[in-house]
Amino acid sequence: MHELYLAECIVKQARAALPQRVHSINVSEVKVRIGELDAVVTDTLVFMYDAIKSESGFANSRLVIETEAIFCICNECAKSFELAEPLFMCPHCLSTSVRVVRGRGVTLTEITIQEKETAE
Repeated sequence: MHELYLAECIVKQARAALPQRVHSINVSEVKVRIGELDAVVTDTLVFMYDAIKSESGFANSRLVIETEAIFCICNECAKSFELAEPLFMCPHCLSTSVRVVRGRGVTLTEITIQEKETAE
């Protein structure tokens, strides 16, 4: 199940991105963008993140996922287009020589930190 591996990688990247003065327990939200080509089952990824977040120090956080559509550029006519299905053919000239420019990969996009409340 690659969703567990992805959850572990997200936690690892989030931890590495935090400034040293910020503790992971203060993270309230971790946002990622996932390309449609990666075939990630988002509900399963959230479930796996929730399963490991306490032992990883991110107990107070939730995972927010944004899906990125597949965009291509045709190598023949140079037009760009979004793919609704994984049929890699240019809708303008019908060439199958296309290059994927977005919609692939998992990217950590934002970490929200809950500020500590101070006693007055």
